[in-house]
Amino acid sequence: MNEHYERGTLRLLRYIYNQMERCRNLDFGNLDITSSQASVMLFLFKNRSQQVTQQNVQTALMLSHPTITGLMQRLETKGFIQRISDPQDGRCKAVELTPKGEEIEKALKNNTRAMEQRALNGLTTQELTILDYCLRTIAENLRQSEEESNVKATASSMTSKTQQQKTTARQRAPRM
Repeated sequence: MNEHYERGTLRLLRYIYNQMERCRNLDFGNLDITSSQASVMLFLFKNRSQQVTQQNVQTALMLSHPTITGLMQRLETKGFIQRISDPQDGRCKAVELTPKGEEIEKALKNNTRAMEQRALNGLTTQELTILDYCLRTIAENLRQSEEESNVKATASSMTSKTQQQKTTARQRAPRM
């Protein structure tokens, strides 16, 4: 393991994520695609039977609007996807695989499976079951925490707006 790795569960998860990104980028380099672009493509492969919008991909991969826009632009420039504006709402873009995009499906899926096999090599079925349970629990804890933070932020914002409205109303009220 890398000598710069620091102890701690979340640090270890971050280290694993970074290692996976580096390995995936090396694996996908011959396909002229990055790990992040591959995640978009894999989502599109999985959902090809329905209309997929850029917003669907953004939400599913939990990426920001600027990030997903950049990924889509690069995939489109490389000829893997095409984006089509909705005639009723030009801001909404449907995303479709091109024939070139469909050609790399097998290679992307094989590389992804090989990466998973390398990463999980030596773990028993029982260990994998426990690992899966633990990671899902961590993910759910973080999702709930984020949701609670969003609720608090919304409530705080609403309270602040109400206070501002009251102050503005007092300032505008005629003085007697």
